[in-house]
Amino acid sequence: MKWCAHCDNCRWVCEAHPDQPWLGARACTCGAAGAPCPVCNPSDESTAPDLPEGFQADVESSAQLPRYTGVDMDDPDRPEIEHFGNCPVCGALIDMRDLAQVMAHMHGEQPLDLTGKPKPDEQ
Repeated sequence: MKWCAHCDNCRWVCEAHPDQPWLGARACTCGAAGAPCPVCNPSDESTAPDLPEGFQADVESSAQLPRYTGVDMDDPDRPEIEHFGNCPVCGALIDMRDLAQVMAHMHGEQPLDLTGKPKPDEQ
C-alpha cells in the first residue's frame, strides 16, 4: 500500500485534526475520536471504512439505554428497509427509529442536551 501523509498508513485520522494520523508513532494526542482517512479509507452510505485491527463496538453502554422506537408519521407504509442506514464511521446497519442504536453510534460525540436544564458550568 502506498504511504499516506494524512494517516501513516493506519487508514485513520484524528477527527479534530484530519491532517494527522490517529494511530501509530505520529498519532495526534488531542484525545478526539478517530475518523476514516478521506484520502485512502473513504466511506459513504454504501461503503464502510476499513476498521482498525482489534476494533470492537461498544454495545454494553447502548444496552442500558431505554429503547424508544419512533414511527414515520409522514409515510406509515414506508418499506421497512428504508428505516435503516449505515453508520458513517463503523459501517454498522442501524435502525434510525431506535434512539439507543443511533446514540450508540455517536462514536465519542457528545449527545445533545434536550432537557433545557442549564449545564453545571453555566449556572
